[in-house]
Amino acid sequence: MKGTSHKKYGQSSVATTYTVLEPQTLSVYLSQVEKNRSCSSLKSLLSHRQVAVNGTVITAFDYHLRKGDVVEIYLQGLSAPNPNHKIKFIYEDDYVLIIDKKHGTFDGAVANENVSTAYSIALEHVKRNKSAKELFFVHRLEREASGLLLFAKSEEVQARLCADKEKRMLKRTFVVVVEGQMSPQNGTLTDWLKDNLHLSKTIASKTDNGGRQAILSYKTLKTNIQYSLLEIEQITDVRNQIRVQLSVEGHPIVGDKKNGSSVNPLKRICLHATGISFYHPVTGQKTDCSIPVPKEFL
Repeated sequence: MKGTSHKKYGQSSVATTYTVLEPQTLSVYLSQVEKNRSCSSLKSLLSHRQVAVNGTVITAFDYHLRKGDVVEIYLQGLSAPNPNHKIKFIYEDDYVLIIDKKHGTFDGAVANENVSTAYSIALEHVKRNKSAKELFFVHRLEREASGLLLFAKSEEVQARLCADKEKRMLKRTFVVVVEGQMSPQNGTLTDWLKDNLHLSKTIASKTDNGGRQAILSYKTLKTNIQYSLLEIEQITDVRNQIRVQLSVEGHPIVGDKKNGSSVNPLKRICLHATGISFYHPVTGQKTDCSIPVPKEFL
């Protein structure tokens, strides 16, 4: 079976490292240490963000080097900094890409083509690095939420991961801040959720209402009189299930006005995807990826 190479950001594969012995411009230095490369090839290294000096990517040919500077040449171009900090790259191999999406960022297409989304930024990244021509959603993450989002690099990989999701072999973990104290502190919630187009909201029922069954388990991590920090394992994958199910229990997520929250101290919905666990669609190995709880939630 074909193996995979992967990258946990911000790591990248370094081809060559040099230490500068005397001051000179980067262009002259590269021509000396990379003698087998043509001038156009050296320019390509710079334009594709494959050259770093002391850990900082340099694209200027006339950059002045000092004695002792460390020059690194990468096998692949490094991602350009995201000025809006809308996403962070967390994990990547030949088949999947995992990012951390900032709250308030759309995950996919929007009417305004000038708006950068998690998908458009990630797609530009894989195309620039020639690691994929397209990306495919394995699951979605609503605009108001933040955290881990998984993409497949082919329709075949997407199909395998989505099949595992239906079999509950792909698990997602979230943290939320809710109003009040959960009782009991740890447990499982089961509801049936059905969209009501007339009311533009999702209706929840403890008995089968013809909608989709939604199941989640929760564990209280921290609590006080006003709020509780919960860890949620989403056992089923039903749209809006965490927000709706917690609201039904009388503990809406902080900032979720649509589902009954009366407070919004952080100016956001306090819902963050912290973990994802799946069986790799090619190697079959268990793959776990996690990120910290946002500091403002603590």
